[in-house]
Amino acid sequence: MPDAAHHCPSATVLSQLAPKFSTSRNRRKLNMHIGKMGTMVMALTTVMALTQPVQAQRDETITTAQIVQLEACPLTPKAVLDLEQKKVDEFFGTVIASLFAGIAGDLVKSGFNALGDALEAASKEQGIVAEGTTGFRFGMIDPPGAKGPTAVFRPTSSCLVFFIPGKEGTVEEMMTSNELSKKGELKFGNSDTEENLVEITKLLNAVGINKIPSLYMEIPLISGREGFFARPSLIWYRSPLSGAEKRDQMTAELHLLFATPGFDAKAPGIGDGFAGARISLPSLRPGDVLGWEQLRNYRSVWLPNRPTTGLVDSRLQAMNAAKSLAATRKAELAAAAKGRAAAQRAVEAKPSAETKEALIVAQENFNDADVEFKAAVAALPSSESERAGATNAQVRFVLIKDANKFGLALAKALKGQAETAQKAVKDALTSTPPPPPPAWSASDTGYLAAMIDVETKTKSYDAAVVSGDADNITKTSGELRIAKAKANEAAISANKHIPYPGLLAGL
Repeated sequence: MPDAAHHCPSATVLSQLAPKFSTSRNRRKLNMHIGKMGTMVMALTTVMALTQPVQAQRDETITTAQIVQLEACPLTPKAVLDLEQKKVDEFFGTVIASLFAGIAGDLVKSGFNALGDALEAASKEQGIVAEGTTGFRFGMIDPPGAKGPTAVFRPTSSCLVFFIPGKEGTVEEMMTSNELSKKGELKFGNSDTEENLVEITKLLNAVGINKIPSLYMEIPLISGREGFFARPSLIWYRSPLSGAEKRDQMTAELHLLFATPGFDAKAPGIGDGFAGARISLPSLRPGDVLGWEQLRNYRSVWLPNRPTTGLVDSRLQAMNAAKSLAATRKAELAAAAKGRAAAQRAVEAKPSAETKEALIVAQENFNDADVEFKAAVAALPSSESERAGATNAQVRFVLIKDANKFGLALAKALKGQAETAQKAVKDALTSTPPPPPPAWSASDTGYLAAMIDVETKTKSYDAAVVSGDADNITKTSGELRIAKAKANEAAISANKHIPYPGLLAGL
């Protein structure tokens, strides 16, 4: 569905993962391939480093699970997720971000946190739970020029792999198990070569799956401009959770909470929630495997994308400011070059001490402008997009003992949150507001002055064009470009859209 980069297998490699395996080829041959291909899978130690362990098991109905975030799901067919992404890219419904933009940030945070707390309380009271947390980057920052004239934050789709480590078997055996294969073909996968099946095996080993997991889930996060949704695409409930039915079906749910990093000593958690979902799943019994077709209609509602307030916004502003400064310095260098050329022509037309002195000054101005331009270019951000948006995710797989009692427990927990929520709303609506910001600031004055200067330089340029004076046209044209570049700088300082984005072209 971007701070240290979070390295994941490339989409190119994952698009070739295998769905087929001939049973006529024995496991010894598969092991031989694995040995030969030990260096083929990308280094995934960063993935494991960013996967945060869950707190110790709290009681007999809560089992510790693990989560890793990848660019694509190992076993879900890539074509399925490509189709989901296409639907998202063509979606033009309600802009969810604007919906939440009108609500006080603390209320949004308290709302999602209250929902998460209520679901957790109900799950512990009337559910059997597998739970895990992880940290990952929610998207990418595209630098100026990559996707447009300015830097932007772009949420990206990804996949959460949620599993309970097993104690027996191997991943090679998992790939050829009766549950995942039928008549020698994998039920889930992305191509049809044994070598790529080996890559799947190596990938799962690299993210910490070395034994056959007792529970394995793939949960794609499909991101778009307006928000994202979670869509489980594979569930393998291989062994019963502690305290669950051994043979009979049980009602199942999937709870997800996403948060920006934060810490509250009074109520430790994963941070400040910005999105949460409760997904009802088909009833499950041990041994069940549900693929993307059976789970086609099981997904979350649209959820708001991660807010960019904080480090992401600071990085965007720094990138845009560096680009704008380079444009300004480039315009100043061009003007200095024209001034030097004009001084050279004056010396050639009428050599004198005065014209020679003017040429020396023009050369010095050019040298200074050249140094400043090179320094501005050296400070430009890399042309490569970078991962950003540190996000914590909590995933909870719940088997419900009694659906009616679970509903009552959830209602009770939500009611218990009501007083806190009501207080937050009351405080937000009735508390004394902070002093309003100054109606005018130095940045606003600087921006206005820069725009007036552009107007003045425009009139000078227009007059030069009317007069037909070539040297004056060249001079006033350079001055106008510099004035526009400085107006862009002033706009960024005043937190306004740059008025002349076209000046960024050509750098």
